[in-house]
Amino acid sequence: MNTRRLAVAVPAMLLTATAACGIPAEEAPRGITAPNGRYDAAASARPATGAPGSIAETVYFVADSRLTAITRSVGTYPDLATHLQHLLSGPTIQEAAAGLSSALTGTTTIGEVRPNGAEAIVSVGDSPEGSSRSDEALAFGQIVCTLASRPGTAVVSFTRDGQPLGVPRADGSLSEGALTCGDYTGLLTDGG
Repeated sequence: MNTRRLAVAVPAMLLTATAACGIPAEEAPRGITAPNGRYDAAASARPATGAPGSIAETVYFVADSRLTAITRSVGTYPDLATHLQHLLSGPTIQEAAAGLSSALTGTTTIGEVRPNGAEAIVSVGDSPEGSSRSDEALAFGQIVCTLASRPGTAVVSFTRDGQPLGVPRADGSLSEGALTCGDYTGLLTDGG
């Protein structure tokens, strides 16, 4: 008789213990609060609509004196320096035919870029002899928005000879601090 009770009691206890695990049901759905911190869905390294296995790389060029985001398909997501080099190489023939250009041509010489946590630090050289461009805000905006579009890169700062460099924002003010694409909102096209 004890064996029979044990045979009934053990499965009953297991059923009770299993049913008690988990999250209790709620009577009505409830809202959730997003976590603090930066999350930019557009900056994620999601696959592009191109070939299977390709990755979307965002670069910012200029169209009608506005910063415009362009998504290119690349085989693997580039490191920080390669991503900057893709920007500095300018628009492709097809992109130029579509009206895109770069404000980086003939402006300040761009040196290396290095990551420092979520910050990209861009080393800037002197302006080429005889260059005088009035669209430096667009040029720096191209760099900031391109690099800040990367997953894991939240801000971009600039240095010259190891010292912070004041660069123009969209409103014309100079900033020696870290910049985001939000500092160039006034120069962005509606889509980008």
